[in-house]
Amino acid sequence: MRLFVLLIVLLALPLAGCGSDDDGAAAALRGPVTLKVSGGFAGLTESVVVEPDGEAVISRGRSTESAVIPEDDLAGLAADLDSSGLFDEDREYRGTGADLQTYTITYDGVSVVADETEIPETLASVIARLEALRP
Repeated sequence: MRLFVLLIVLLALPLAGCGSDDDGAAAALRGPVTLKVSGGFAGLTESVVVEPDGEAVISRGRSTESAVIPEDDLAGLAADLDSSGLFDEDREYRGTGADLQTYTITYDGVSVVADETEIPETLASVIARLEALRP
């Protein structure tokens, strides 16, 4: 199933960032963004939290790491979040099947929950950017 998600992400990533801002200003996060991945066969929970200043905390089981996100990557993440059109209200995209991983992305007070088989195309690049931070 992870391969399926990776395939969606790889296919959607070239589309990320298409278009341009009229004023040329880089997009900025309006608040922290959190990715929580849970479920799957092993039932592990992993998370990534990125603050507007680029500070990130990556947690996997009992392990926690810190990182600083480069400004270009941070602007790309903000642009992908804003262009997804999904963060104006809470949403759920539920699939059927056993041992599915569930992705919960919280941003600007809104949560979008998607099982790995139901990830909206506009959310795939956001997940890819956040998962790239995980070890």
